Amino acid sequence: MKFFEYSQNNSGGHFDIDDAAGIGVYVIIEAENNVDADRKAQDIGLYFNGCDDEIDCSCCGDRWYKTYFEGDDKPMYRGTEVTKDNYENGWGDLYIHYANGEIVKFEGKNNKGDKDGK
Repeated sequence: MKFFEYSQNNSGGHFDIDDAAGIGVYVIIEAENNVDADRKAQDIGLYFNGCDDEIDCSCCGDRWYKTYFEGDDKPMYRGTEVTKDNYENGWGDLYIHYANGEIVKFEGKNNKGDKDGK
């Protein structure tokens, strides 16, 4: 199993946050491969054709993008393993979705706590 990182684009000037589904500014999913990760991402509420489906702002771009890389052996945020100690400097909430169904939330120190990121 590998870990795949999804970073939310601030399309339309706001972030879509759903604590119950485990969706924050960043989402990491443990999966067999990138295709499996994208399917799991869609199952929790991420989507990949926001501009084409007129959900997202066409000038800002799609909110989420499919992953095309091979994944990491550990949950990674911008090239660094995610731990409570090192994510405190992150911006916005990060959720890790493990293959066993466990969801772990990491709160960034710069998180304003609202879905608009204001």
